[in-house]
Amino acid sequence: MTSCLQCNASGNVQLWKNICKDPCNPNPCFDDVECTISGQGETMVAKCGMCPPGMDGDGFECDDTNDCASNPCFPGVECFDRAAPMVGFSCGSCPDGYKGDGVACLEAKKLKKNNTHKDIKEENEIEGVKEDFRLWNKKCLDLNKCPNKKMTTAMPICSKECQNGGKCVGQNLCACAPGYKGKYCEKSICKLSCLNRGQCVAPNVCRCRNGWTGLTCGVPICRTACSNGGICISPGTCACPTGTTGRHCETIICEPACQNGGICNQKKNKCDCPPGFSGNDCSS
Repeated sequence: MTSCLQCNASGNVQLWKNICKDPCNPNPCFDDVECTISGQGETMVAKCGMCPPGMDGDGFECDDTNDCASNPCFPGVECFDRAAPMVGFSCGSCPDGYKGDGVACLEAKKLKKNNTHKDIKEENEIEGVKEDFRLWNKKCLDLNKCPNKKMTTAMPICSKECQNGGKCVGQNLCACAPGYKGKYCEKSICKLSCLNRGQCVAPNVCRCRNGWTGLTCGVPICRTACSNGGICISPGTCACPTGTTGRHCETIICEPACQNGGICNQKKNKCDCPPGFSGNDCSS
């Protein structure tokens, strides 16, 4: 006995009752994300389009894109991610003693006025630095080329600013604060590795990608909880126990499976059989 006619985009028809449901009704996708149907017959599945602007995900689940994940602001300056549908970020104020827009901050040191080339050279020779100076304003890298041989301040040259509290102590040589490493102290030290492409953003602090949480980003997040004893094994994905199915294990399957067009009655955990068949699985 044929159990089902060919399914189409609006659902298929069994000889005695509708059994195939439109996988896009209700829409399983994130708000305002288009749902389309792939496959035919009993293999029909729902596919979701792209997440809305400013969000990342597979279309079923979408989370706000974290534009602060790359640490775009100056070390120590708070980054504010713009909530979807807006994109981008903004930075807070520079630390005390620094001036700038929050992305770039320069130290505003108070020095003697009208320092001459000779005065600055002698001052820095006493400190053990005889050559290689630059202006904080980054416009004059050689004392002899400064306008009128006057400048506001000078320092040892590090071609890139030492980060995270590091100090330039010689030619391209940074002394890093505890918990940081790298040529310019740009890398944080995490004793435990950050998992699942998480970033070590401060000593022993991991910043997790969307869908992960935990001290080392090893715990997956399922925004919709797994049902019927299912376990969240990766972002938005549940491992279902025997007898259940669905993206979140929300559908109970009769065991053994219904035959001859029978439909699983989830409350009774047995099959409703079409005329002419009987038994728990409609095999008789």
